[in-house]
Amino acid sequence: MIKNFNNKTQKVGDGLKEVIKNGSKIDIAAGIFSMYGFESLKKELSVIEELRFIFTDPTFIEIDKNNKQEKLFEILANTRKKATVGSDFEINLKNELNGRAIAKECKKWIEEKVRFRTNTAKGFIQSQLIVKNNDKNYVYNGINEFSSAGIGYEKDNTILNTVTKYDDFDATEEFIKNFEEVWNDEKILKDVTDEVCAYISNLYKENSPEFIYYITLYNILMSF
Repeated sequence: MIKNFNNKTQKVGDGLKEVIKNGSKIDIAAGIFSMYGFESLKKELSVIEELRFIFTDPTFIEIDKNNKQEKLFEILANTRKKATVGSDFEINLKNELNGRAIAKECKKWIEEKVRFRTNTAKGFIQSQLIVKNNDKNYVYNGINEFSSAGIGYEKDNTILNTVTKYDDFDATEEFIKNFEEVWNDEKILKDVTDEVCAYISNLYKENSPEFIYYITLYNILMSF
């Protein structure tokens, strides 16, 4: 069975809430991981067995700054890294001053259940989200970022983007097989789990809510 989501009238997040179960195993390949994506599905994600995440573009690794052609790539990599604690379309969530609590919860969850690896080869890795259960597997193809906006709970600048869910055996098995091959290829991926945890932890460490507010406000003003 195939089902399409436009993240407007049909939200990916609602679909995930229906298929994630106690003991689910989740594999994700996406450009961005945001702790607000975790917050949106916190109830469901708290009971999974594990989650494996691939950053589809190099993130949380050093970029060769001596190469002038890498300058733009470095900027994009830093943007993806910063999006871990809230993407551009989650600014309103940052302003609620609850980021510190969410960061602590997200970090604890990552330490217990999540592994992150990043693409180091700069070759194309297709965005996808796989939910593996004992009785049935599901694939969501076309999720560009795992954030509250990426799963439909915050408005972004998308005009037309369709996320397609597959649940038939042949299609899901092929996605699972391909993900597994890439996940285990050390020539392509590097583990960055510790780097992600440290980044989330350090952002809100010993910072008062007022400090976070003014830093966020400053970043908003600088973006104009």
